Amino acid sequence: MVRVFWDLAWITVAGGWVVAILRLVAHDKHLLLVWANSFSAYLYAPALLLLPLALWRKRYRLAVLCLPLAVGHAVWVWPDYLPLLLPSGPPAPTREAAELKIFSANLHSRNVQHKAMLAEIAAADPDLILLQEYSSPWQAALSDQKFRERYPHRLGQVREDAFGIGIYSKWPFLDASLWMTGQVPQAEVVIALGSRPVRVINWHPLPPRNRAYFTVWQQQYHQLWERLTPRDEPLLIVGDFNATQHAEPLRRFAQSGYRSAHEVSGRGYAVTWPNGTAWIPPMRLDHAMMSGHFECMAIREGVGRGSDHKPLIVEFVLVGEGQK
Repeated sequence: MVRVFWDLAWITVAGGWVVAILRLVAHDKHLLLVWANSFSAYLYAPALLLLPLALWRKRYRLAVLCLPLAVGHAVWVWPDYLPLLLPSGPPAPTREAAELKIFSANLHSRNVQHKAMLAEIAAADPDLILLQEYSSPWQAALSDQKFRERYPHRLGQVREDAFGIGIYSKWPFLDASLWMTGQVPQAEVVIALGSRPVRVINWHPLPPRNRAYFTVWQQQYHQLWERLTPRDEPLLIVGDFNATQHAEPLRRFAQSGYRSAHEVSGRGYAVTWPNGTAWIPPMRLDHAMMSGHFECMAIREGVGRGSDHKPLIVEFVLVGEGQK
């Protein structure tokens, strides 16, 4: 039994080495690597446990192999969890900061618990509501007179698959558009926040669950980059990204100057999927990315009853602008 344990330990560490090397030299270049990188928080953790155990049992060769994986875990995963040990509060807003509260939810097109989600939206009282998997039953559920009066400005495309998209707003749109990528719609609006126009994209690409979807997923992110040509404009990209913080697209956001609301708020460890609907280690597929014009005052995950995603409730401030 002891020998079986150590044999499994060697296999586990060898597998971790393969994935780590491929992450360094071919990050997300293959569908299987996307899946593996999605579980980074769990994939390298065994090395942390095996390293002291191997040293204690004087299995030094195994310990030597565990050490680089433990370092990889520290570099790639620990930054998400360090704020739990070293918490810091949100930045203090200034008088010139204009506030925007967003509720973003993957509704799940077949979710019938409409009242629960509506109650959660009402409790959050957001300025903008970004909806993914926006279907005709959800459109009907959101047609309540009081809801329509509170959110009179709407943009959306209903679909009966998992790729309908919608935006509801308390504030009028200066501009609004639906654009197609990979044969699914994305929603984009411009609102006035303080004295400046703010661009908000409700983003929901295909999930990279098979080769065909993976190819489209890559193309969709490429098309998104083309829309994000460098501009000095306040921009928020929020939604179900169908990618974790370890995926190549999220790394590219960071390289392009966009910041994760979760990470700047010290909540990089948060998870949003599968929300108790599957026996899969949880991960974060839902994100809120912001240009340097913004600070995130708070971000939390909601309940999302009946959906496989937890919604995001995010409070932004546009620095340097008067209150709305």
